[in-house]
Amino acid sequence: MKISDYIAEFLASQGVEYVFGLTGAHALHLIDSISRHPKLRFIPFCHEQGAVFAADAYARVTGKVGVVLSTSGPGAVNLISGACSAYFDSVPMVIFTGQVATSHLQTSPNLRQLGFQETPILAIFGPIVKKAIGLYYPKDTNFWLEEAFHIATEGRKGPVLIDLPDDVQRAETDEMEAYCPEVTLPYGDIDIAPLLVAQRPIVILGAGIHQADVEIEAIRFVEALGWPVLLSWGGMDLLPYGHPLNMGGFGICGPRAGNMAVQNADLILSLGCRLNMQMTGPIKDFASNAKIVMVDIDENELARFPDAKVFPCDLNQFLSHADIKASSDFNWFEQIRRWRRQYPVGPGTQNEIDPYKFLGQLSDMSQEGDIIVTDAGATLAWVMQTWKVKKGQRIISSWNHSPMGWALPGAIGAGLTGRRIICITGDGAFQMNIQELATLARLDLNVKVFVLDNRGYGIIRQTQDTWLEGRHFASEFEGIGIEGLTNVYGINAYRMDEHVFLDRMLNPNESWIGIVPIAPDARIVPKLGKGQKLEEIT
Repeated sequence: MKISDYIAEFLASQGVEYVFGLTGAHALHLIDSISRHPKLRFIPFCHEQGAVFAADAYARVTGKVGVVLSTSGPGAVNLISGACSAYFDSVPMVIFTGQVATSHLQTSPNLRQLGFQETPILAIFGPIVKKAIGLYYPKDTNFWLEEAFHIATEGRKGPVLIDLPDDVQRAETDEMEAYCPEVTLPYGDIDIAPLLVAQRPIVILGAGIHQADVEIEAIRFVEALGWPVLLSWGGMDLLPYGHPLNMGGFGICGPRAGNMAVQNADLILSLGCRLNMQMTGPIKDFASNAKIVMVDIDENELARFPDAKVFPCDLNQFLSHADIKASSDFNWFEQIRRWRRQYPVGPGTQNEIDPYKFLGQLSDMSQEGDIIVTDAGATLAWVMQTWKVKKGQRIISSWNHSPMGWALPGAIGAGLTGRRIICITGDGAFQMNIQELATLARLDLNVKVFVLDNRGYGIIRQTQDTWLEGRHFASEFEGIGIEGLTNVYGINAYRMDEHVFLDRMLNPNESWIGIVPIAPDARIVPKLGKGQKLEEIT
């Protein structure tokens, strides 16, 4: 059997439906086999980065393994940012990179390159994937495929790379080696009840809840516990905005009420959240009055909190065995609610369209089940500060790597689920992968793209205001004429000078683009200043 055909059949057996990628000489055989398989569909993009971002978003929304394919050399290195996104956010992904024929692989450390477009992909990707595999012998195909999918989905999930030479793809063999994964032993006894004694407790839910596929179990757990719940950005969609336990978010971009709650709590129970520095600010000052209990599958993340009581285990196991008793304190709840009324997000500007006003209205007009895909920078902060999650909605972004340009191809990947996509990006980020408008135009998707046009890089300007006395070098530019560009690609685009255009944007079952003029001086409010503690945020 031809190896590329075997790989296509294996992918189908794993429940893969879509393979994202871009053509190239050293990927042709595998693309051909995938395209001919009745259960697989190859989705060609205009740039490898767009393809890997789409695979990333598709995996986040569906929980399936995202699969992406590129050719060797320049095509393969264009996948780096997407591998980083999946690695840092624990997204299961298998990346296939075509490679020159094995006879053209350089073996001398003194030789820079032997084969045309040969690049040392295993060495380059090693630090940003769970494992980098060289599939250089046809008989190893089954072994490496099974190991790749196992590693991508076991423990803390993440990407695995398979480097696949051209001659291996077209080789014929019936000899295959079997793979037997190691069995992971379950964590020991979980006796958490004695730890959950507090007057001012907080539960934090993170993106790990999604990654472990325990959303229903986690909601049952916190409802039985009856404590106030704070949500990380990656877990913001776990509870609807109106849920009685939902006290919102926290972190260096607020909101203030969540930060006040964290800093005044006497117990924090963190589930599936690694409490990164974007959440804690200076870690030595984080929740200094609280006992911290953390449940996370990655022991290395837990080691960052040496004084915490930690449970390095799978969330499904923890939620199935943790013995709890319902408890609540009305006065503590009411105090957090008072902080929410006292410290609303946003500067309260009177601009015709400021980001807080616009995104608040867009949130109100969104529907249950929508998927919100947001880009990096100020756009991401404004969305996460403003959005009021409705039942069944998902909010996705590349949370930790946070590359500009993730949202548009991410919206395409998420859109393959058939759900309506609300894509929110900035004028700077939109240009990073604007070529994928051609991909969007080819596909029958329902993607609404909103481009917040503040004529520059807003979060950079805000940083320059703080550190460089407001010298906005390399962070400002004039309008980019998106309407003309989008019309070239065959997608309707409108400059939204009035909010009434939202109705036109959201209702049709097709893809649209709305350019939203935002004041260049719009800023993220609140945002932690240099050296500030969370409770000092302004």
